[in-house]
Amino acid sequence: MSTSNRTGCHRHSAFGKEMQVADAHLDIGEVAILEMARHLFQGFAKPECHGWMRAFQRAEEIFPPEIAADVAWKTLKLIQGMRISRRSCFQFSSPNCPDCAKVLTEHERQLLGVLVASRCRQMSEARTHAMLLCEGNQTDSLLGAAKDLSDVLGERLLNGFSLRVRA
Repeated sequence: MSTSNRTGCHRHSAFGKEMQVADAHLDIGEVAILEMARHLFQGFAKPECHGWMRAFQRAEEIFPPEIAADVAWKTLKLIQGMRISRRSCFQFSSPNCPDCAKVLTEHERQLLGVLVASRCRQMSEARTHAMLLCEGNQTDSLLGAAKDLSDVLGERLLNGFSLRVRA
């Protein structure tokens, strides 16, 4: 997978639990976290693509300089928190294909559900998403990482910072 001048694969939500990112009611910060996470997932799946570099670059493009690296690092910790417990393969949409990037997989939806619920301080809902995502295994690392990321997004974004809209 590489970034190219492709026009896309014309993928649409095919499975009952997939949906369009545009229909997920995510704010711009949550969409940026999704984009960063996809690059990190790709980096784990195909290390030679150096997805972590693109994830940190994306953070710099969207978030204020004062928090960009912190958001990227805590997004990586969120993923690691999930990877500690999850046993089966995590399905994600390609960040490099414009059509695939519009589709939110069930696994991505659950991961974002943990983050969104954590940001809203709805810990029961966050635990439910985490339990489903981690397949009934330990969720403490994931929930702790979601709280840390939520704190950065919540505190700093509410304190006068604004996100940059994608060009």
